[in-house]
Amino acid sequence: MALCDRLEASLTTAADTRRRLLDALLAEALAPDEDRLREAAE
Repeated sequence: MALCDRLEASLTTAADTRRRLLDALLAEALAPDEDRLREAAE
C-alpha cells in the first residue's frame, strides 16, 4: 500500500508541476507586447 501512496503522491506532484508550467507559459504568451519588449531589452 505504501508503494501505491508514493505513486499517487508522485502523480499529483507531476500534475501540479505541469499545471504551474502551463500557467507560466500562458502568462508569458499572453503578456502585452510592451512587457515582452522590456524583458528582451534587459
